Formats: sequence, structure tokens, C-alpha cells
Amino acid sequence: MNNSGPASYLKLVITRPAAAPAATLAARTANIIGAKVVSRRNEDLGKVEEVLIDAANGRIGYLILSFCSFLNMGERRYAVPWKAMQHDNELNAYVLNVTHDQIRQAASVNE
Repeated sequence: MNNSGPASYLKLVITRPAAAPAATLAARTANIIGAKVVSRRNEDLGKVEEVLIDAANGRIGYLILSFCSFLNMGERRYAVPWKAMQHDNELNAYVLNVTHDQIRQAASVNE
């Protein structure tokens, strides 16, 4: 993703439709943005900065994570597929199946 990509992604609040049953779950971007992200080993991988909506289907496509590198020497941003994330209620964080080293070595995205 870069500045030349399609401008079809929007920040959007996803809410439960009024007629949906009580058991229906929905994610609000207000609850996702700023959320902590950890590895399966509970290593800090950063936090969610943005939610990107796939304009073709109206669903969350990616999360943009911010990650401070070693000794907080600069922040890097990464696009992570929404489907790759799982929320852990006990940790109150999203869990991504990568290690701290893997995210450090991944290609970051431009603003």
C-alpha cells in the first residue's frame, strides 16, 4: 500500500443493524483503533492505528499497526489482514501469529 493506491478505503464505524439478533457480534472501530496487538508469545507488536475497509465488499480488509522499533527509535506502520487477527478477551488485545522479530523485518507501509 502506498499513496498511489486506491482512495477507496474509508474509516468507518461498524455497528450492529437494529434488526440483528442480540447474539450478533460487530466490531466498532472506536474499540479497535488504539487496541494493543501481541504475538502468540504475548510479545508487544504495537497497536492498531487505522481500520481499512474494502470498498468492494464493505468489510474490514486490513488493520494498520504501528510498531516502535528497538529502543523506540522510530515508528513503523504495517498493514495486517483483518482475518489474521484474533481478539483475546483475557489479554484485552488482538493476537497476531508472528513474532516480534518477524514484524520488525516485514516491509512497512507508507502513509
